[in-house]
Amino acid sequence: MARYLAKNIVASGVSQNATIQLSYAIGVKEPVSLYVYCDGIVRNDISEWIYQNVDLTPLGIIRKFNLFKLDLTETTNYGHFGKNDLAWENTDIANQLNF
Repeated sequence: MARYLAKNIVASGVSQNATIQLSYAIGVKEPVSLYVYCDGIVRNDISEWIYQNVDLTPLGIIRKFNLFKLDLTETTNYGHFGKNDLAWENTDIANQLNF
């Protein structure tokens, strides 16, 4: 989810670099912390937008990326990043990030 969010922030043109940090606690559905760092600046406005518009619960992440039906054979060679057919590589919310 962190990669997906960072890719969408960069694809939107808001920044050239984005770092996303999500922190979870056992027994707590929502993340206890969301940190967005873009081009040397902490972006609380983007964090707030993400909290309000993206389901960051474990179930929300499973549903977003259809993880129960994921074919992991696609990730056995060369890892699970940079392959455009994987759901977390999409930049489908980039046009909604207008900051």
